[in-house]
Amino acid sequence: MECLVRFALNLGRQANGTAPGIRDRSHDLRRASRRGRRAWLLSGCPRRGTEVAHVKPASFTYHAPTAAAEASALLAELGPAAAALAGGQSLVPELAARRARFAHLVDLNRVAELAGITLDGDELRVGSMTRQRDAERSTEVREAAPLLALALPWLGPPQVRNRGTVGGALAQADPAGDLPAVAVALGALLELGGPAGTVPAGARFTGARPAPGPLLTAARFPRWPAGSGFGFERVAPRAAGRALAGAAVALAPGAACRIVLYGVTPAPARPRAAEELALAGAPAEEVARAALRDLGLLPGPPDEPAVERSGPRRPAPGGAGDGGREEVPHGGADGPDGSRLPRGARASAAVRGRLAAHVLERALRSARESAGA
Repeated sequence: MECLVRFALNLGRQANGTAPGIRDRSHDLRRASRRGRRAWLLSGCPRRGTEVAHVKPASFTYHAPTAAAEASALLAELGPAAAALAGGQSLVPELAARRARFAHLVDLNRVAELAGITLDGDELRVGSMTRQRDAERSTEVREAAPLLALALPWLGPPQVRNRGTVGGALAQADPAGDLPAVAVALGALLELGGPAGTVPAGARFTGARPAPGPLLTAARFPRWPAGSGFGFERVAPRAAGRALAGAAVALAPGAACRIVLYGVTPAPARPRAAEELALAGAPAEEVARAALRDLGLLPGPPDEPAVERSGPRRPAPGGAGDGGREEVPHGGADGPDGSRLPRGARASAAVRGRLAAHVLERALRSARESAGA
């Protein structure tokens, strides 16, 4: 009797296509899809049409210090054979693709004293292991260093800013990096471990790839006078991409002006003649022409085509860190005429000059508007 019941049940399941050993095509496709995705992930997630020779980092010795002094001593002892791991947003992909190899990796994520933001009088101190998202949400940063607050949302999507650190972006010293330009514009000082002491940001960012050296422990940003204005603009070929051109402006009317252009020069550059004109109240177009003349970036005739596409959204005023709606402020490729550069295009000198003038004019106008507010 039991055998008959099982036989009848099996017949019913076969009719429905659910009997053991009978699988519909969708099930097979789902399983094949899972296998394919697993293989793709294990291969390092290569893009279509690319070849990946290595998908795992070379072997290294892992160190996890818990104190800043211990981390500084390790880096000094190991020298160029060691790399410091902060947020890992740049280093980890390089290690995974074996474009960078180190015999030792010093993980700073357990060094609690390297994180934190303090406002002491007229100086804002940001620890090197402070997450970019935490700095973006900090009231101290928005109060004492508004230009830094303007730049932080443009470093990438929230997933990147949740892990990326302020010190990591500064230590990388990317010539097209946003934070190095902001640090130079604000006249920031960089605290280095060991006997190196404190160095001006302008002396640190020279365009050359920095060799492994002293540990960056913090960045100190001076508070600008009351009534100062700040502007920040950048152009990139895609969201969260490296800037093709960017400008950071800090303006204290009647007192001081610092302009930094980046992405169009080998290192963040200050056009001093343009700063004097901006302080004197010259029109933004005249200031931009002086800056391009100072840096050798005078644009050619505007006859190069661009691909028409809409630009990115701006971050909502006061939206960073206030629990409001998340905007997408990172990246963008708006040209001077509202067009966008072709993805992956390498801008010529003339295009770089026009983009530099565009971002500088907009940044200077923003600084003047905020100074008058």
